[in-house]
Amino acid sequence: MDVREKILEAAVAAYSEYGFGATTRRVADLAGVNEVTLFRHFGSKSALMDEALEWFLTRLSRADDQLPELPVAPAEELYRWARGLHDRLFAARHFLRRAMGAIETRQHEAAEAMKASMCAEQDLERYVAALEAHHWFGTIPVTAEDRPAYVSAAQGMLFGGLFGDALWRDLMPADVFPFDVDTSVRQTVRVFCVALALRDPSHHAALLATGTTVADVAVPSSSPLS
Repeated sequence: MDVREKILEAAVAAYSEYGFGATTRRVADLAGVNEVTLFRHFGSKSALMDEALEWFLTRLSRADDQLPELPVAPAEELYRWARGLHDRLFAARHFLRRAMGAIETRQHEAAEAMKASMCAEQDLERYVAALEAHHWFGTIPVTAEDRPAYVSAAQGMLFGGLFGDALWRDLMPADVFPFDVDTSVRQTVRVFCVALALRDPSHHAALLATGTTVADVAVPSSSPLS
């Protein structure tokens, strides 16, 4: 790791500890450099924090954890995505808590810090649109008028459940999150799959083969989320 990256990493750590009130001296101490070196690389505290946020978000939003463009096995794909997202959010929980705490007083910086989670939400929204376009939904028990809001609520439930668990599990009493992380993630994804009546891959293939696109088929008991 070069000096510049050490300073960026230290800036993120200092922000996680002190918020935007973190001093350049604290950042320099964590990076093992002096403040002259810090300013030679970044010019100002503001420039340093802007670049540190961007650097951190790039690491947090890894492309290899994105959902596929074309769904093949939704329950498995959603679980892998959800577990990866939970792990990244949990690792960044101190940073994200600080960002949430600053949202009223430093809106621009806080919004920048939350971009990674917004990218994940957009990834999920794109994937759900692909699920619907390729006939993975079974019969959803709502009217056509209510369908968009229902699907949006299901997405919000999934993302909100993962986000809340990752950010607050270590601070809450044990009875708030009574199950281990893997069980919680699996069952949160399962509820989402049931809410949208997502078809099992074998049922999906059979229905498409017969030209059928609507059926009352939810996630069966043989699902990998069972």
